[in-house]
Amino acid sequence: MRNLVFLFLVIIIALGHHANAQQIELRGRVISATDQTPLAGVTVKIANGAAGTTNAKGEFKLVVTAQKNKLSISLIGYQTLMVTIDLAQKNDEVFLLQPTIINLNEVTITTGYEIVPKERVTGSFTVIDNKTYNQQIGTGVLERLRFITNGVAPVADRITILGDNAMLIRGMSTLTQNIQRPLVIVDNFEYQGDYNNINPNDIESVSFLKDAAAGSIWGAKAANGVIVLTTKKGKYGQPLKINFTSNLSTAAPPDLYYDKPIAAADLIAVEQFLFAQKYRFTDTARSTHPPFSQVYELLFKQKAGQITSAAVADELRKLSTKDVRADFANYFYQQEINQQYALSLSGGSPVMAWNLSLGVDRNKSNLAATYNRNTLRFGNQIQLNKALALNLDIAFTNGYNGSGKPAYGSISPTNGALPVYSSFADVNGNALPLYTNYRQGYIDNLGAGKLLDWRYYPLEDYKYATTVNRINELNATIGLNYTILPALKAAVNYRIARQWSGLSTLNAEQSYLTRNLINTFTQVNTITGLVNYKVPRGDIYDHTDEVMTAQNLRAQLNYDKHWGLGELHVLAGTEWSERLLSSNTQRLYGYDAEMLGFTPVDVINTYPSYMSGSLTNIPYLDSRGELNNRFTSYYANAAYTFDKRYTLSASARRDASNLFGVATNDRWEPFWSVGASWNVLQEKWFKSAAIQELKLRASYGKQGNVDPKKVAVTTIAYGNNSIYTQTPWSQVANYPNPDLKWEQVGMLNLGIDFNAWKGKLSGSIEYYTKKMSDLYALVAIDRTTGISSGTVTRNIGQAKGHGWDIELKTSHQIGQLNWNADLILNTYTDRITKLNQNNFTGREVMATGFSIVEGYSLSSLFAFKWAGLDPQTGDPMGYLNGQVSKDYSAILTTTKLADATYIGSQFPKLFGSLGSSWRYKGFELTARLSYKFAYFFKRNSIDYGALVTQLGGHADYAKRWQKSGDELYTNVPSFVYPVIAVRDEFYRNSAVLFEKGDHIRLQYLNLSYTLNQSAYKWLPIKAVRLGIAANKLGIIWKANKAGLDPEANTIPRSQNITAALNINF
Repeated sequence: MRNLVFLFLVIIIALGHHANAQQIELRGRVISATDQTPLAGVTVKIANGAAGTTNAKGEFKLVVTAQKNKLSISLIGYQTLMVTIDLAQKNDEVFLLQPTIINLNEVTITTGYEIVPKERVTGSFTVIDNKTYNQQIGTGVLERLRFITNGVAPVADRITILGDNAMLIRGMSTLTQNIQRPLVIVDNFEYQGDYNNINPNDIESVSFLKDAAAGSIWGAKAANGVIVLTTKKGKYGQPLKINFTSNLSTAAPPDLYYDKPIAAADLIAVEQFLFAQKYRFTDTARSTHPPFSQVYELLFKQKAGQITSAAVADELRKLSTKDVRADFANYFYQQEINQQYALSLSGGSPVMAWNLSLGVDRNKSNLAATYNRNTLRFGNQIQLNKALALNLDIAFTNGYNGSGKPAYGSISPTNGALPVYSSFADVNGNALPLYTNYRQGYIDNLGAGKLLDWRYYPLEDYKYATTVNRINELNATIGLNYTILPALKAAVNYRIARQWSGLSTLNAEQSYLTRNLINTFTQVNTITGLVNYKVPRGDIYDHTDEVMTAQNLRAQLNYDKHWGLGELHVLAGTEWSERLLSSNTQRLYGYDAEMLGFTPVDVINTYPSYMSGSLTNIPYLDSRGELNNRFTSYYANAAYTFDKRYTLSASARRDASNLFGVATNDRWEPFWSVGASWNVLQEKWFKSAAIQELKLRASYGKQGNVDPKKVAVTTIAYGNNSIYTQTPWSQVANYPNPDLKWEQVGMLNLGIDFNAWKGKLSGSIEYYTKKMSDLYALVAIDRTTGISSGTVTRNIGQAKGHGWDIELKTSHQIGQLNWNADLILNTYTDRITKLNQNNFTGREVMATGFSIVEGYSLSSLFAFKWAGLDPQTGDPMGYLNGQVSKDYSAILTTTKLADATYIGSQFPKLFGSLGSSWRYKGFELTARLSYKFAYFFKRNSIDYGALVTQLGGHADYAKRWQKSGDELYTNVPSFVYPVIAVRDEFYRNSAVLFEKGDHIRLQYLNLSYTLNQSAYKWLPIKAVRLGIAANKLGIIWKANKAGLDPEANTIPRSQNITAALNINF
């Protein structure tokens, strides 16, 4: 019996020892996938086993008995991660948690007056975080926002009137295109300098305020939407953080062959025909000696017997093989190189937070133009005591723009276009002259050596005609925040911005501009041979100084009170702002850059032109200007939330300005908004495990729009001394209008925010309508005022618009593979409802640009109805009084709007993008498609008037009607001589030249790899990210069959490739 007991004890001990031998320690670390910071309090659980949480370093330890274990890793605010770990292969693994797509408690919106948690929002906002903002790399602060923002449409390059990188927030809101741009706010104040002065690497986040509840707090300037840029800041108690970014971008020269000029052989044939018709023969006797083309000069020599027909034919054959685009590509265009470096430091203590950033950009364009930018930004927040805090921000920018080589299309003779067969150099690379102002045979031997060379050499001239623009901007903000009571705080902030711009153009004596002016006013004594230079020898220096000073002073009270189930948030304040712009332009003749000397000239008296003998003045460019805009505003905003379920909001603002009329400033008519939201998820009766967010929103309010160039008072513009009376003259530039006020836009917004299945489907759906009133429009002056002609701006226009903003997101995680995708889908349609100007004829409404017509879109395109080509003559045919007609003059002048063809809108009615990103361990791939549908554009075609008078032709010349039957295959009219101008005008504005703009484009593609110190212990830095990005990758589908890029202005943008490096210390 004793032996049995002993044997039993031995077995128990052995089994226990075996069991202890099978216990394994599973170790790991959990960090955030977005910024690689350790996550504390993460629950780590083994299926049907032990569980634990991470410490402050994100580390955890669990005792397991199996080699393979299924882990569940979860934390509120992050997506749960399910992984299987094989301890036989790896231990001490690093796990990355992805934030949930929408977390109401963490997302905030910056309006420029306050920071609002998203759960309190009743209006329409879109927030772009730092990661999304940096998916597109570029020098400009706004260009990174293209195609990533719900409700925002980037404007096509071909619509140049709105400026570079322009964008529309919920469509157009005005008939005045030059005030269509959104209001841009930087760190709580309107930014009024050059946007290029802002370093995009300083931006932390961007908020778009899209409706009245969001933007009405900005009053008379918010109707086009508001873009709020928030720069990076330090945090209290934050250890030192250092971040370095380097981007090296390159872009190939543009595809000049995308442009389709007339073929050289066709142009030569046209010129031979014109010569046979003796076209321009009378110009040979003109005293101004206008230039002729190379073809004409050869034909003149042949006519005079100076060259044989065979020699002419050989020279014309050589010219027919030339293409000026090849010379532009070979001699002027090059690879574009952009270098960007950014260094930021930030940190803090319990009573102070600070940040310092430095930025350097060194860009060389594909035309060798130079752009350099140096930026410095410093911010400091100091808690002076428990109640008082001081904020100080200083930003400085130094910018330099230097001119490069001439661009394609920028060189042309004074009387026409540059012939396609032109050359800039001979076969040995020696510069060839172009005769742009005067005839070759005349100036080659003019002056008997007393004049400067009067020929223009494009290959050399740009070296002696340089333009430099230097910009310096200082922006400083100081603010005090004082806690009066726990619920009541006061703030006073003052901002001053000063921008100095110096634009200088130095035309050296070797430049054509200087040589031309010197020669034009040179007087040669035919007896003594003495030369008198009325324009002195030496350089010509043009300089414009422009100084902009903007000031803002704001005082504001904030009240935040929580009691029981209620929350009340109120702010009220007043703001004063001023923007003073002064300019000074001067020209110096006989300038010596080394000695800074110049020679005064007589700009009062007239002198004979050496070429024609006509009397004229030496050009005088000196001018002065000053513009001062001032605003005074009062504003208030309030929101009340009950039980975290129901929120009511309201805002009001009143603006007065020196731009408005007396009647407007004296009348109390504030901008305002009201809004409400319902957080359905907080209702006790709403129970759904699948829904994590469900919120309904509604708002209505009014915003304004102002054109600072339109003022209500009589404005007199003074000119320089008259050349006849030698006394100053003036004219009325603006007539009085005491009722002039801002434009108004009232907007109703209805929205729903949702998040289902833990981020697998989330997003927002919004519908909005807006009514635009008091829109600026020109009306004829009442003749009873005593003024017989002229116009005055009045607030008479009205319009309506509506659209949908839809954004859908999805997120999925399969092991260590994380996939995110988002779809932005926007629609917009508008219509002018009142204009008081409807007696349009076809010619008036078919003019280039925007057709402003009551009953149609604000961006309408109209055209003359097209009836095809006459099968006998190839003439274009239209309609007059419902009948096919070739009476072009009558069609142009008597066609009524109802008889014209409405093509459609220049802006898309449906637009958006589709983005997707894949992350696996340290690798991440991001791509985005953009699309635009339901809009139109007009393509270029042949203009026979321009072909004959300027030698500027289009490749459609080769498709022209030439014989009966061609009308079945072409819509290009026949060539007739003499040219009939109204025939050309009808064809240029006919419906046959309009194309659908619908297209899908691959916008950008990014690939990166991140190494983290937490995963690679040997790494001496916190994290490093290496990446390559491709932008503007081109169209993958388009509706038009002409092979055209509907967004391009002459030449499409080139693809851009960037190598990126980011290091966190």
